[in-house]
Formats: sequence, structure tokens, C-alpha cells
Amino acid sequence: MKKSPLSITSITALTISSVATAGDFSYDYIEGGYQHDHYKGVYTDKNYQGVVVRGSKSINDTFYTVASYSHTEEEWSDPGEQEEQEEDIYTVGIGAHTPINNSTDGVAELSYVYWDRDWKQTSPTTSNKNYTDDLFILGIGARHNLTSETELNGGLELLRAGSLNADSELFYLGAMTEVHDGLSIGGTYRSRIFPTDDDSWDLNLVLRKDY
Repeated sequence: MKKSPLSITSITALTISSVATAGDFSYDYIEGGYQHDHYKGVYTDKNYQGVVVRGSKSINDTFYTVASYSHTEEEWSDPGEQEEQEEDIYTVGIGAHTPINNSTDGVAELSYVYWDRDWKQTSPTTSNKNYTDDLFILGIGARHNLTSETELNGGLELLRAGSLNADSELFYLGAMTEVHDGLSIGGTYRSRIFPTDDDSWDLNLVLRKDY
């Protein structure tokens, strides 16, 4: 078996985009949709697909809480091996935001992540293993209203893992656009900056409802 590093699905809790009227960002929403994770292995590319659900709730004018759940699955073939894998990732965190100007908010989030992976080898022999880990993610970025219906967002994230020792630095870029009153669609692309030899990225496409 060739062990892949921790999937950056675990970073989904830090997707901090939302659509709002000019200068007034919502931090109260729930969203869900499609999640795709890519990892380039030694012998084959691995593409995990699944679902992600995320939510945010304001505490006051500055602070808010965030939480998410994602599930992805993948099957692949290495030389002489047939393998499959499922990942479940749970996150909970707290964030803070402050206006930079009339159309931009600066944001920061700290999240705890619990990662659970079930791996199965079906040939040449059958083998099953389970991996779990705890980690923390710090994200710093900004949200900008391009128009009253469309928001752009971006930033940096620092991932610090536990037993996997999978420390990473990442960047993310996203956009959301309102299609109906309080209902938006959009997506976020996220990729590792360091380590430089780790070709790993994720993409999610979601439907969001402000409340």
C-alpha cells in the first residue's frame, strides 16, 4: 500500500465566502454540495469525490462559529494492488471578522479537525486498516464584494497535524453569487503551497442559504 497524505478536505471548514449586500457580509448560513480532492501518488493520481456540509453562526458583531462534515471515496490501482478508501472529516471552529473598507472584510479562523480514514486492499491480498488523527487549522484571509450579488474571497491556511505530522501551508480562492433572495451558488479551490513536492488540491461546489 502507498499511503497518501492527509486529504485537504479537512480544510473545508475554512471556506469563508458568503454573498451579501454591499459592505454587509452574512456570517449566518448553511451550505452543502460536491467535494473533489486530488492527490498525485507515486504510481497513480487519486481523485476522491463526495459531499460536504458546512455552516456558520454569528455570536456577536465580531465573532462567529463554524462547523463542517465531509465524506469522500476513491478506488485506484497501484502496480499489483487494488485499493479503495473512504474519508470522514469533522470540523468545528471559531472565527472573527473586521471591516477593511466598505466592500471588504478581513477574516481569521481557528478550527479543530477530526479525520477518519478507512482503507481496504482487495488484491493481491485482502487487508483493512483505519487511520484517525486530530489537527488544527489557522486561516487568515479576506472577503470582497465585487458587486451586490457576487463575492470573491481568498487567503492562506496553516495546517498542523498530530500523529501524521502533515504540516502544510495552503492558499484558497473562491467566489459566491446570489441567484435568489438569500440563496447563492459558488465554489472554492484550495491547494498546498508547502510542502512543494506534495501535489494535492481540492475543489468544492456548493449551494448556500443565508438565514
